[in-house]
Amino acid sequence: MKINKKIRNQFRIQNSIFVILLIILTITIGYLSNEIDYQWDVTSNKRHSLSDATRDFVSELKGPINITAFVSKADIEGSLKPTIHNFLSPYRRAKSDISVTYIDPREAPQKAEEAGIRFDGELVIEYKGRKENLNTLTEQDLTNLLVRLSRATDKIIFSLKGHKERTFEGNSPRDMGLLGQQLMKTGFELAKVDLAEELSVGDNASLLVVASPKANLLPGEVNRIKRFLETGGNLLWLLEHGSNNGMDKLADYIGTDLNDGLVFDPRAASLNLSPAFALASKYLEHPATQGSSMTSVFPFTRSVGKNEKSDFVYTPLVEVADQGWLETGNLSDATFNPNRDLAGPIVVAAAFERLLENKTQRIIIVGTGNIFSNQHLGLLGNLDFGVNIVNWLTGDESLIRIQPRARLDQTLEFNLGVFLLANTFLFLPGVFLITGAIVWWRRRRA
Repeated sequence: MKINKKIRNQFRIQNSIFVILLIILTITIGYLSNEIDYQWDVTSNKRHSLSDATRDFVSELKGPINITAFVSKADIEGSLKPTIHNFLSPYRRAKSDISVTYIDPREAPQKAEEAGIRFDGELVIEYKGRKENLNTLTEQDLTNLLVRLSRATDKIIFSLKGHKERTFEGNSPRDMGLLGQQLMKTGFELAKVDLAEELSVGDNASLLVVASPKANLLPGEVNRIKRFLETGGNLLWLLEHGSNNGMDKLADYIGTDLNDGLVFDPRAASLNLSPAFALASKYLEHPATQGSSMTSVFPFTRSVGKNEKSDFVYTPLVEVADQGWLETGNLSDATFNPNRDLAGPIVVAAAFERLLENKTQRIIIVGTGNIFSNQHLGLLGNLDFGVNIVNWLTGDESLIRIQPRARLDQTLEFNLGVFLLANTFLFLPGVFLITGAIVWWRRRRA
């Protein structure tokens, strides 16, 4: 084909149009990659994304969240700003009115001092006039901090003392110190009350906890707990195997039948556990169990039944041992006897509710306190279940605890913008050059 001046001009126009379109495409891709923040998390446990519970909680918070990051611009080990930006990005995608301001503490030492900054990269989170500092960049810590800031008022949990109960401060295997630490992290205040000395629990109590007493309560102490309930107080009662410890009158008032038997679950053997460790086979539909996604373990638990004379609305929360039974005979030789024992599933945790003076009163009875002990709290979903029922009892059922996720795989960071730009400037031009060279070579040989 003879190439004349007209054809040559057409080629030039086509090439010019191609170059212009290529430049426009490059600018558009660059702009979109800068404006659109999209991530594709391919890690096996989604550890670079927010959990569903965190995302739902953050998106439902009313009002803006202001975050101030104190970051040195010339840090010896490199700026922390990209790390903080990547950490906060999922939160900002879940809630659009989260603002982030970066301040160099070396340039503004007075602001850093007023904010109580101790570490480079420390964050100050402000929500609804309340502030708190954060120096560890984990989803669990930041979400717990937001839970604390979101509580309208401080909630005080009183636990009964004087009868060898489990305590929220204790470090022994039987105590509940680990659960107490988690409750304090989410904004609860813990206190004790001795009803042998005090005349009442206290008007500021959000919740009274009776945690597996080993000694019998005095009749006067039981009457004071009963008066607390009569005025609308909320109660968490953790049973102890073998006895109600002088609280039969309280059980009758609530309207619960507490069998002295012990639940046995053959399925526990699959986890190398004693059959006296009953596995939760079903969480019943209730706000207190909505966040419980993992199986809880109930060691040495009793059943929690309903008395037909109860004024409370009875709702089973957890059933265990669907293949087991409630042993009422000799525990040293526990075998199922259909004439004596109760076949599973067995209810081991139940909620009792009633409307009292335009206020909903809430009570939960759990068949064992071992589930929340330091020794057994780490078993499967025990901690989540404990915090969930405390949140519901105190009227904060919408608040959640975030379970830390294990690092199961290596990190692969993929920048879509860089990929598209590299594709535009390197890959596509390379393809065009190679294609053009092949066409030129074939024409030359032709």
